[in-house]
Amino acid sequence: MLAKTSLTAEQTKYVEIFSRASENLLLLINDILDLSKVEASQLELERTGFKLTELVDKTIEMLAMRAEQKGLALVCEIAPESPNDLLATRPDSSKCC
Repeated sequence: MLAKTSLTAEQTKYVEIFSRASENLLLLINDILDLSKVEASQLELERTGFKLTELVDKTIEMLAMRAEQKGLALVCEIAPESPNDLLATRPDSSKCC
């Protein structure tokens, strides 16, 4: 709702960061809930692709605000030889309970 209002560029950036942070928190909560499925051998996994640079950039963006508040500079470098297109497994979201 806030994102649909008239905001400065800096405010828009913070709204986007907070939105991603809330999505990440929800994912974390879902991961915790999935632990019970693991224990009951009911968890199915799916493969999904992602770009390493995008994931790192978004993570740094969220953490940079906190570092800046503490007077720190957050620096992250990815080795040039690191692959960018990666695969990971995550719980299959199409399966319910």
